[in-house]
Amino acid sequence: MYLFMHDTITISRIEFENPRKKTYSLYQDDTFLIEISEDTLVHFSIVKGAVYSKNEFQKIIFFNQVNQCLHQAYSYLQRRQHLKKELFRKLYTKQFAVDIINQAMDHLQQKNYINDFEFIRLYINDSIRQRKSGPMLIKKKLAEKGAFTPDIELALQELFPEGLQIEISVEIITKKNQKLKESNPQKRKQKLIQFGIGRGFSWSILESAVNNL
Repeated sequence: MYLFMHDTITISRIEFENPRKKTYSLYQDDTFLIEISEDTLVHFSIVKGAVYSKNEFQKIIFFNQVNQCLHQAYSYLQRRQHLKKELFRKLYTKQFAVDIINQAMDHLQQKNYINDFEFIRLYINDSIRQRKSGPMLIKKKLAEKGAFTPDIELALQELFPEGLQIEISVEIITKKNQKLKESNPQKRKQKLIQFGIGRGFSWSILESAVNNL
């Protein structure tokens, strides 16, 4: 690579490259070196004529890559909150190196832009109120997203006690019962319980719900 064929790197030209992304191209003589963000330019006070050692320029490259990774992460987080593991996977598919992602993730955690336990709590509340899901289905979905199992269980104990499970299961079972055409009481009960299990509720909770119809 051209950068490391020289003992020092001298910035002979800086060109404003992309108005939308606010990026700049750095040159040594007529050779393109790297395209950097405005944040990188300002952070290192890069100006025409600046001279850097190989190690110093490597720090500029690393900082710029972390900055790019952070901007990609912000674009995901603007749409919705993410678990740390979920966000890591998305950034990795964008071809960022692991050490770059880890550096970006540390920054995001320090700024509280990612908070796994808060994400879990919000997801559980939304699953209960909007999707009427049971605890087993919620746990499965969160685990698939990369949530830590003890955190899921702790949040479920706090936010989804047995009384609320019965209340929600009665609600969904009542609606399902109104649509069933089965006349046999035993078969009707079995179908309602099977439906509730599919929604993530336990057998014992569903028996209580069916008995409350």
